[in-house]
Amino acid sequence: MYQSKLQILSFMGIVLLFFFSCKKEPTPLDLPPPPPEVCDFFSFKINGASCALDETTNTFYFSINEYEKEFSPLIEVADSNVQVFINGNAITNFANNDLGVVKVNEPLPVKFILCDSTEFEYELIFSRLPIIQINTGNQSINNDPKIAVSFLLNDPDYIDHGRTEQEYESIIGIELRGGAAQTFPKKAYGLELWKDSLGTDKINESLLGMREDDDWILDAMFIDKGRMRNRVSTDIWLDFQELHYKNEEPDAKSGTHGRFVEVLLDNEYWGVYAFTERMDRKLLQLTEVDSGNDFGLLYKSVNWENGTIRFENYFDFDPLSDYWEGWEQKYPDPSNDGIFWDSLAGFTQFVIESSDVEFQNQIPQQLNIDNAVDYYIFLNLIRADDNVGKNIYFSKYNQADKFFIVPWDLDGTFGRFWDGSTTTTEVILSYNLFDRLIITNAGDFKNKLKQRWSDSRNNIFTKDVLMSYFENYATVFEANGTFERERVKWSVANTLDEEMDLASNWISGRLEKLDAYFDLL
Repeated sequence: MYQSKLQILSFMGIVLLFFFSCKKEPTPLDLPPPPPEVCDFFSFKINGASCALDETTNTFYFSINEYEKEFSPLIEVADSNVQVFINGNAITNFANNDLGVVKVNEPLPVKFILCDSTEFEYELIFSRLPIIQINTGNQSINNDPKIAVSFLLNDPDYIDHGRTEQEYESIIGIELRGGAAQTFPKKAYGLELWKDSLGTDKINESLLGMREDDDWILDAMFIDKGRMRNRVSTDIWLDFQELHYKNEEPDAKSGTHGRFVEVLLDNEYWGVYAFTERMDRKLLQLTEVDSGNDFGLLYKSVNWENGTIRFENYFDFDPLSDYWEGWEQKYPDPSNDGIFWDSLAGFTQFVIESSDVEFQNQIPQQLNIDNAVDYYIFLNLIRADDNVGKNIYFSKYNQADKFFIVPWDLDGTFGRFWDGSTTTTEVILSYNLFDRLIITNAGDFKNKLKQRWSDSRNNIFTKDVLMSYFENYATVFEANGTFERERVKWSVANTLDEEMDLASNWISGRLEKLDAYFDLL
């Protein structure tokens, strides 16, 4: 009975047990101990970076920078009394060992023999993707507030990303994120890099080659059976749309960047995630409040409430609330800098109540028409039903600027609805703002639509180019075995090939539909 219980315990716990029973004096762990409330964990390292253990399958995961390579890494197991065998070969602890040619997704058998001759067998799987380990110390992750947990990021391309070590370690504050997404078994998370478990001081770091920041997102992509639509759609938007103030702010971006990673939560494989930047003032490089009265504005539409976000109804706002009829004020920071609804409310009221002549003459001074053209085309290209007013950001670079639109949360696209069901290629998406732009042809909106669509169809909006976004990610998922691990973990019904076929067929039909639509405008 005692022996059977030992077999189901993790290697970490068992090694610690024998570590204290077989040695007179303990050897300190390589990692500095985290604060008491953050989970402590044992370390089996390769080249100074911790292997991630899935206790449910007795599998270690480790990131490497090539799909196939001759590998002679430094291997370290903290207790020198433990014998280690990899692929049947005895390992010299705290030394470089020749593992021969290793390949991603080709498991190597690993055996540990403790000082009492007890043996434990595992597998070691290499991945080309970065690997994140989160240990909560058996705490529950809630919507609010954030809790302090330990965070390890294994970045195989750390040199290219300007870092000196493959492993990044931090305490983070973590919370659930999303609305309906919180009801799914695979959760999405918001992260903050903290200096200590109190979270009063944050750390700005550039991770995985992205911007330097303390705030990050782990996007679960659970409703998307292909696990890539949000990233594909955002990548297309980044390639398609350039911010109109780019010359003034060369670092500004029209959308977030993200990298696919594999995540282990409390020593259990948790699947593929997109580790992503946040949409905020910093990403868009909006003028800051402390620069004077010319600061930028950023609002996010989060609810369909009363049709205000679709510019169908107008209601007065509460000057003390950071929420107004489906909109949230994101910048300036409501808690520190105050509430500023006048600009968006005035724009909304104008769109709803102005005459056609007033709208035609004045909307080009309030809305960036070229950006609106791009968003309308993009919205319909990917058929983002859940983004027809909702799940967008309305922004201004500064007070004198015109409003422009930034898309967000694009899982329900390219043939799938927000709940994962399939969509047709036939529907044209619009709402009152765009209806009025088309009817009045304000700012030459219709002609610009036709020309922009025609130009884009000759380069970025061909079927081959659109499918290349999917194929690039699919190749990574397939080569690493990531999608198959995701399918097993979360019981995904579709294969990767089925998702690729669905996207391919849907894109063909959608391009035909939009060609006919824009031709008749």
